[in-house]
Amino acid sequence: MPDEQVHTRLASLTIQDFRNYDGCRLEIDAPKVLLLGENGSGKTNLMEAVSLLAPGRGLRRAKAEHLPRQTTGRADWAVSARVTSGGETVTLGTGVRADSDGPRRVMRRDGETVSQAEVGRLFSVSWLTPRMDGIFIDSPGARRRFLDRLVIAFDPAHIGRTSRYEKMLRERTIL
Repeated sequence: MPDEQVHTRLASLTIQDFRNYDGCRLEIDAPKVLLLGENGSGKTNLMEAVSLLAPGRGLRRAKAEHLPRQTTGRADWAVSARVTSGGETVTLGTGVRADSDGPRRVMRRDGETVSQAEVGRLFSVSWLTPRMDGIFIDSPGARRRFLDRLVIAFDPAHIGRTSRYEKMLRERTIL
């Protein structure tokens, strides 16, 4: 008997002080969603918000401090979603919160702080954007990051391997 394919579905998305959104809540009751709007209206920001629910730096690879809505003058922002998969519903969230060491990004599952690897076991996102049109002729690093993201979608444990590899590369550069 073949394995049943498990589909993960975004049931809702909530954004607070993220990019051009002061607050936004979407209830999603369709398997496919089409975003329409004028240039600069925030369509890509919505997709970036979803991408940040998966491990990594998201669609634009932006640093966490570049994501809050600029008019707030604050460093905090939040994105959360209700996700259903295999009959289970969980709430995933990410954002920046003030800490004694300054602002830092946190990942949550049902309100509890978890690692990016834990979130990766529950939710993954892959994307290909027009900006990535040269992915196969660009630098080996860009190709590796793209392929790593695809592998993570099928093997969440790969998150730990890529994190260790990137840390070693940074340490090697310092030497």
